[in-house]
Amino acid sequence: MKKRIIGSNFHSKDENWRKVLSNPWDYVNKAELALKEGVVRKKVKNAVDQGEALGLAWSGGKDSLVLYEVLKGIRLADYHFVTFKNKSLYFRETRLWYAAHQPKEVVELEMPMTIEQIRKGMFPRNARAVKKWLEPKWKVLRERQKERPLDWTLMGRRIDDGNKVESEWFKAKNGMKTWNPLRDWTNEEVAAYIVWKRIILPPDYSFKDGFKYGVCAWPLTDEKTVKERAPDIWEILKK
Repeated sequence: MKKRIIGSNFHSKDENWRKVLSNPWDYVNKAELALKEGVVRKKVKNAVDQGEALGLAWSGGKDSLVLYEVLKGIRLADYHFVTFKNKSLYFRETRLWYAAHQPKEVVELEMPMTIEQIRKGMFPRNARAVKKWLEPKWKVLRERQKERPLDWTLMGRRIDDGNKVESEWFKAKNGMKTWNPLRDWTNEEVAAYIVWKRIILPPDYSFKDGFKYGVCAWPLTDEKTVKERAPDIWEILKK
């Protein structure tokens, strides 16, 4: 690692992400990053070769895109995406990106939230409010893991992105088993990898606060973002 300017998710700024994306090798050592990629690939391939059933939780967010790219060529047992059946809950540009870039092997799993739950939880302002959106998603992931069944669900969750990732391999009390191979990757390394592998990010990241919200349903952003990106939706919400 050469130099850090993005910092952790809670303190990172879009402008610093864009600086690294513009000149990644000013901040990251390419040889070191290649070694990190190789370590992840070797661990996962060894697990697959030993007969472990692994699933990849894909979302279209920057970290899931990086993990999917890192593991290209290693055939996993399952690829899934917890999403809303009602695609109008995503910005128009996001919907078009999904249509063009969602991998064919990724199976969509419906997010179990009612319209009333979405209305009540719209525009969450703190971690507690966001948790109400995450709990139904985790429930679907647990059910998928049991249904297949899977030994581990691979996720792109990282400490530097603000996630609580206690260990690379983690077994929750509710039975969910997650493998977080990018756990210790820095934001700078993720940005550099995106440029190196020419990963096409969803358009959400090109807007203001794009790296704050990432790719998600518009009710998970805020009033200002919806007003700027989807004035038609904003007009309906005002009524």
